[in-house]
Amino acid sequence: MNPILHIDGFEGTARLFPLPDFVMMPHVLKNFHIFEPRYRELVRDSLSKDKLIAMVLPRQGWEKDYEGTFPIYTVGCLASIHEHEKLEDGRYNILLRGLCRIELEHELLTHTLYRQAKVKLQPDPHVMDEGRLRNQLEKEVLPWLSEEGEGRSQFIKLMHSQAPLGTIVDVVSFALPILSDWKQQLLEIFNVPDRVRKLCELLHSVEPFKQNTSNPRKNPPDFSTN
Repeated sequence: MNPILHIDGFEGTARLFPLPDFVMMPHVLKNFHIFEPRYRELVRDSLSKDKLIAMVLPRQGWEKDYEGTFPIYTVGCLASIHEHEKLEDGRYNILLRGLCRIELEHELLTHTLYRQAKVKLQPDPHVMDEGRLRNQLEKEVLPWLSEEGEGRSQFIKLMHSQAPLGTIVDVVSFALPILSDWKQQLLEIFNVPDRVRKLCELLHSVEPFKQNTSNPRKNPPDFSTN
């Protein structure tokens, strides 16, 4: 089984950070600038306790009640504050590390500005005989990667590493320039082989991302298990 069956300090209650158009995945790192009062409070409380934050995606229509309890998806990602910087005006710069999928059971009535919920950890099970799935994933992802640059070599190195297949598909799903709705679909698939097949199906359904060569922006994606 996946070793993430227990997370230090986690007792089943998660502080919710709903972020529009963004889906956090386990095993990845991501920087955030925290400026809203409710999320400053969230980070402050998290740092004083377990350093855990639950990233969740708002559902369609969230704009109508952004200051309230707008609808959110019930599957998210529990993350830990890996690094942080508190600014003089109370804002924060934080680096989050995705840890594990979570499933929201119910939200709680609290006195905090931010929302909280009882959640259940959903770690990846061990996958047997994953060689065919790795080959299928590699075949579908390679067309999305530029022949030049580091992204392609990083991806191939990751594919042939000892990283579990669940880790690989999550890192790849996060890095690829695909819709956040698609990433949410992948986050909600707890079965790793089904997750791989779904990503391959999604990638196969559209033309690969192509960068305009006149654009000096770095060609995504970069892959890393760090």
